[in-house]
Amino acid sequence: YRPGDEKLLASLFEEVFHRPMSEDHWRWKLKTLPSPVENVAVAVDPDDRPVFQLAGIPCRYQLAGRDATVMVAVDAMTAPMYRRQGILKQLGRELFESWRASGVSMAIGLPNEQYNKAVHGWQPLFSLKWLIRPLQPERILARRLKLRGLSRLGVAGRWWNWLWDRRESHASRVRIRDVRAAGAEIDLLWSNCRHSVRTSVVRDSSWVNWRYLTAPYRRYKVVLAEQEGQPVGYAAYYL
Repeated sequence: YRPGDEKLLASLFEEVFHRPMSEDHWRWKLKTLPSPVENVAVAVDPDDRPVFQLAGIPCRYQLAGRDATVMVAVDAMTAPMYRRQGILKQLGRELFESWRASGVSMAIGLPNEQYNKAVHGWQPLFSLKWLIRPLQPERILARRLKLRGLSRLGVAGRWWNWLWDRRESHASRVRIRDVRAAGAEIDLLWSNCRHSVRTSVVRDSSWVNWRYLTAPYRRYKVVLAEQEGQPVGYAAYYL
């Protein structure tokens, strides 16, 4: 990677993944967090135009209870006319070796089958699961039964959410407030929670500010839960 590649790499992302990406988004994602080693590998054509990228997001990690640097491998992409020429296999091997030599403890990610075949050494850890709570069940029911009038029965949704909410008997003692800039309260929360999770991204204030509150491509909202003046949890979401 060389400074100035961002524009063409963002365009390559759009060509490969069919989703928009701005130069600001690319820089925020891959060049904001400090890294002990170059985290973006690029291949160029004879005119010096990027036609391939493999990158990692450098993250401060708590790995088996100790501090470490971990790369989240992302955005492996090849221009259509340069595919199946071994670029991913060659550069993937070189990039991962440079990470290892610089003290990066582990690379994690969500590789597909093609990626697994090209870049060896990945080990499956667990299956991902979606956890879903419908907030407006009457609309889901209306779509499935093809009865549009059911979507207007808001009382069904209110009853459904009341049943869920009443299970949290201690919720009345918790105060919820918006977080516009993560600070000492998020650091304290992470300090109190880190001993219960041996392996995790370090989710302190610097992480929350970068991942959610300064993200240029999506507007997140972060809320903090406090009980008796002490932080007990946070949540981030977008609408």
